[in-house]
Amino acid sequence: AGVPIVDKATAILDRYDDRPKKPQARVFPILDQYDDLDDDEALQKAIESRNVRVNDWLKDVQEKAGVETHLTFHLARHSAAWKLYREMGDIYKVKRILGHSRVEVTEDYLRGFPDTEMDDEYRDVF
Repeated sequence: AGVPIVDKATAILDRYDDRPKKPQARVFPILDQYDDLDDDEALQKAIESRNVRVNDWLKDVQEKAGVETHLTFHLARHSAAWKLYREMGDIYKVKRILGHSRVEVTEDYLRGFPDTEMDDEYRDVF
């Protein structure tokens, strides 16, 4: 099915709407400099290369903002998973939204975040 797109994301995507359309075009131009991405290995290397570059940019932002947490692309996905879980309270819905094949993957995404909801429920019992 794919990941649902919220209005804020649609607004960002609209900025790229005037780009020339190609049959295999990607939404963002970050991989446009690479010629042959039909090969899975070449595509994976290109993605890893761009991911490293974006993480470098995020590190610059982190340092300039004085943020202690190491910011990465992947951390953003984990943070989104946590926010979804906090709002929905249903790990299976979060799993489906993120496109995970197994709930254990989603559990790994949530590991390390504080379980404040569980703490509140525990306090309510007593």
